[in-house]
Amino acid sequence: MYLVNTTYGWNLGDDLIREGVFNLLGLSGEPTVYVNRAQVRRGGSKTPLWKVLANMPPPDELCRNAKGFVVAGTPEWVNYAQEFYKACLRRGVPIYLVGVGMTEDHKLLAQCRPLIKGATVRDRFAKSALLKAGISAPWFPDPAFHADFPQPPEKKFSLVVNYRAKGGNGAFKDDHDGYWRRVAREFGRDIGIVTVHEAGEYERAAAIFDAPIFYSSNYLDYKPIYASAARYLGGRIHGAVPVVASGGTAWLVYRAKKVDAMRQVAKLGETLRVLSYREFPDSLDRRSPDSMLRELEARRVQHRAYWAECRG
Repeated sequence: MYLVNTTYGWNLGDDLIREGVFNLLGLSGEPTVYVNRAQVRRGGSKTPLWKVLANMPPPDELCRNAKGFVVAGTPEWVNYAQEFYKACLRRGVPIYLVGVGMTEDHKLLAQCRPLIKGATVRDRFAKSALLKAGISAPWFPDPAFHADFPQPPEKKFSLVVNYRAKGGNGAFKDDHDGYWRRVAREFGRDIGIVTVHEAGEYERAAAIFDAPIFYSSNYLDYKPIYASAARYLGGRIHGAVPVVASGGTAWLVYRAKKVDAMRQVAKLGETLRVLSYREFPDSLDRRSPDSMLRELEARRVQHRAYWAECRG
């Protein structure tokens, strides 16, 4: 049985990351328990979901039967699961850090170093945190690039816009809505569909765009849309990932520093450009995907080989 630190059913990005991690490690079909870090409100505080599920045994009991503790990417990969790292220490359970991002608690990581059988990162911040803990970790593109995406014979949508309100996790502001109104004005005739990744964004997007708005709590429903996008303009890392992985051209508008993961990918080819909210594209000309797809495949092969060696 494997314990998998993930977020299930909250947002498209983490679901795609987990799928990519399973493909990298060959975990499909293995007995698994999700250590779900999605947060629930209890009074005035937020608590990780795994702590309140009625059928969730305590970390020590789970670790007693675990073959490994798999950290499936995400920008929060220690603090929400510290009790599991500590249980791994007590039980001697191997730890696999797969495509992690951003900075986490390097002191606890240093204690777990003898159990960490492999580590890869998606950005320079995670690489630095691991180095402080005495752990070397190579960079690879976000694990979501390893998810399975359909390859339709033609691109159904000339342009998919992925609206994102400022904020997230259900707390939204309208600070960036002026940007999206300009997108609607200047590119409206090309927009085939507008996607949102949180239910609370649906109504906000409908007030801005004269196009179909799409939201689903099932991450699989997004795959055919993004795979069918010739072009993408949006504010979500994991809207851009499936488009680029499927040969489309993406303009990612992002303000948080975790976009470093995609800035590294943008160096591999011409089909990804990262913008700030102070930048607006003059045009949305589609680029040849050949170089990007070739480079991504080379790194997929390397990433799979890394984990095959780590797992013996």
